[in-house]
Amino acid sequence: MRFLPLPEKSLINILLNYLVALPDLKAAILIVQGITSVLSFLYLRGWFPDSDKKKILDWLLSFDQEFPFGERIVRKFVKKFPLSEIVSGSTYSFSKIQVRSPGGGVLSAAITYVREDSTIVKDAATLDEIRKWSEETPYGWLAFTASIFSFTITLFSYLQNYLKQG
Repeated sequence: MRFLPLPEKSLINILLNYLVALPDLKAAILIVQGITSVLSFLYLRGWFPDSDKKKILDWLLSFDQEFPFGERIVRKFVKKFPLSEIVSGSTYSFSKIQVRSPGGGVLSAAITYVREDSTIVKDAATLDEIRKWSEETPYGWLAFTASIFSFTITLFSYLQNYLKQG
């Protein structure tokens, strides 16, 4: 059976042939929309954190002074909190500044860019900025992808009904 003037092995033709063979797509639509809802809820509740960002936040709140992270984590941090173009020519490291209460809790903290000669170039980020950044998730596209998939199934359901009638 051929629906569109496309080559026999085209993706659209294969999908249409497959979807017309299905008895009913309502269950598939409900399942995908349910998964979309659950993923959206979990995303909003913060169930998909980025472990690299969390490591930087934990380091900022810890007593450890040495910056123990690899290149991947550093790239993420520098991408979000970049140095200006004027001062980015030489080698830099990170340093943290903490203000602690007498009980040991962190009252405020910041990460700074430091030159090789130990001069502070720029305050990169405060504790509040890093907390906010660490809560951002790279998985925001999951709910979007699932909703697009659900929309596609719904569209093919309507196409299926249209093709069966015609």
